[in-house]
Amino acid sequence: MEKYINSFIDVIRLYAEEDKIYRDYAIKCGLSVTSFWILEALYREKRPLSQKEICDELVRFPKQTVNSAVKKLIEDLFIVQKPVANAKNSKALELTESGMAFCDKHMALLIKAENSAYAQLTEEEQNKYIEHFKLMNEKRKKELGL
Repeated sequence: MEKYINSFIDVIRLYAEEDKIYRDYAIKCGLSVTSFWILEALYREKRPLSQKEICDELVRFPKQTVNSAVKKLIEDLFIVQKPVANAKNSKALELTESGMAFCDKHMALLIKAENSAYAQLTEEEQNKYIEHFKLMNEKRKKELGL
């Protein structure tokens, strides 16, 4: 059992290290971590997104935290909110021209770095990485009754 506990502590440290890489890059870009992930999601998805989509599917932050970051991004002219057709009280977030320019500079570099790092893995390593990640998430959900 001790071996497994120590191995899992290593996994937790790796997740923390990964989070720190993104946090440090967000700070380097002059953004909060939440704002960083909102812009990253909008840039990567290349389409307007609702706050619900961002909270539920793309960003790991509570709705109120995302809402506060959205207000700041609107204030800083990085994004705009637009009504969604045929959806009562629903608004989509979209990059502004200045938001797109910012993302073209900072998020494009991030995506390039991620793709380059991933491409350095062999195809077998890429497949194992994805398989293990999916498997751990499935096991966690089962153990937590989710």
